[in-house]
Amino acid sequence: MKSTYSLKLYIASNTVNSQLAMNTLTEICHEDLNDDCHIEIIDILDNFEKAETEKIVAIPTLLLQSAYSSQKRLVGNLSNREQVLQEIKMLQKNAVYN
Repeated sequence: MKSTYSLKLYIASNTVNSQLAMNTLTEICHEDLNDDCHIEIIDILDNFEKAETEKIVAIPTLLLQSAYSSQKRLVGNLSNREQVLQEIKMLQKNAVYN
């Protein structure tokens, strides 16, 4: 079964901001999205080419992709959980109208 959300998180190694972003994203996926998501963590130090292809210029960066609509991009450590959830809901709402 395909997940409704594809969440790609670009990080740089094991920094405090990277850890915070990964933890917040995991919690959101489990607690708020009922595990209806696929999380991919990309460390730009190990996979610079992928980050370059996606035009990642700051880290952490989260790429949100719904199965039904376009992509959104959030930059930062994702500490504002409500903002992340709001962006996901907007992505879902836009999918309904497309």
